[in-house]
Amino acid sequence: MPKIMVLLAEGFEESEAIIPIDVWRRAGFEVVTMALHDQLVVSSHRIPVMADVSFDPEAEFDVLFLPGGGVGTENLRNDPRVIDLVIRAQEGHKWLTAICAAPTVLGSAGVLHNKWVTSHPSVKDSEALQGALYREDPVVIDGKLITSRGVGTALTFAYAVAEKFGVDVNALRKAMVVS
Repeated sequence: MPKIMVLLAEGFEESEAIIPIDVWRRAGFEVVTMALHDQLVVSSHRIPVMADVSFDPEAEFDVLFLPGGGVGTENLRNDPRVIDLVIRAQEGHKWLTAICAAPTVLGSAGVLHNKWVTSHPSVKDSEALQGALYREDPVVIDGKLITSRGVGTALTFAYAVAEKFGVDVNALRKAMVVS
């Protein structure tokens, strides 16, 4: 099963982080939450969340996941360590996943050129997504890149990632009482 690294920055959208974390842990994945600074990270709606670890530029993972949230995304995008981590992940042929506004972080790292992506509609025309091929589907998969639109697509996104790693998502949906 893959090791998924979830980056948590102050102002992250809690549903976009917690729903996928929940699904992936139920699926048996190793999910590690990594804070940019202090391990106690406050979400966009002022919910404090204790990350598993503080930022480690040498962290090992199979999948890098960037949750959205306006302020959280800005904090990710403005941190050169995050940009370096994204570039390292792409160069290492790791999976890159992002939801809501967070695909702009991937764009700022220069890894979206000629890649199919989606995002929250508010950032669709952002400079960071220039060069990407845009779709308005709930989840878009292009090779080892998986992007999604926002809070309302978090569950669909989480299942799409799980399915890529061989999880029987129908059984998972049934256990979670998702129609």
